[in-house]
Amino acid sequence: MQDEADTEVVLLEMKDVTISKGNNIILQNFNLELCEGDILCLIGDNGIGKSTLIETAAGMQKLSSGSIYHREKNNTNFDSLGLVRDFEGRRDLQTPFGITLQTNAICGDETVIERLVLATKLAGFKPDESIMMNQLSLWNLEHRANDRVFKLSGGMKRRLAVLVGLIPAIISKKPRLILLDEPDDGLDDQALKLISDTISKLAVNGHSILFSTHNKELEKIANKIIDLNQKEKTVELREAIDK
Repeated sequence: MQDEADTEVVLLEMKDVTISKGNNIILQNFNLELCEGDILCLIGDNGIGKSTLIETAAGMQKLSSGSIYHREKNNTNFDSLGLVRDFEGRRDLQTPFGITLQTNAICGDETVIERLVLATKLAGFKPDESIMMNQLSLWNLEHRANDRVFKLSGGMKRRLAVLVGLIPAIISKKPRLILLDEPDDGLDDQALKLISDTISKLAVNGHSILFSTHNKELEKIANKIIDLNQKEKTVELREAIDK
């Protein structure tokens, strides 16, 4: 048995997870632990199951078997994992986490600042205007703060969606889980570097990030990789490149 001081704190556990869609098995008896400071990158062809795995980690997919756990709110013990979803649909109240889906999932009638305020509240924090405006400035969205989301370009919408997904970790002093589905999709090199630098910094501060990408440069910041093209969906350990 490991000493408490040597035990890695788990933020996400997927235990014996199987997901089926019709006769197609997407994941079978899949196991995963994501600990504080981990950056796990999912790679693989389109349609191979990257989005499904991320949505499963968020508790959004129906399970054929197995369970999903997140670290419980206000607890720091290794064993304090709360049930996010099991194959019978049972759930516990979970710690707010960050997520960005491929579809952005942002209401077009909201203003940019309203969306950031809502994300901050959902993360369990009181909105701080100075923090939010600073983040909008970093993400080159400050000048569109009061514009409705539907008026933004595709690239701006994507930057906002990624920022919204990162907000729980950006604001929180305690480690949070972040799930990002191809965050770099449709973005230029400047935005890609910002995403890379932000993820790396958040991991240094103890947050855990699970993301998917087709971008080889973004893949390099991960210390763990899962290639979903492989029959055995095992975690490959890598030495992340300090960007």
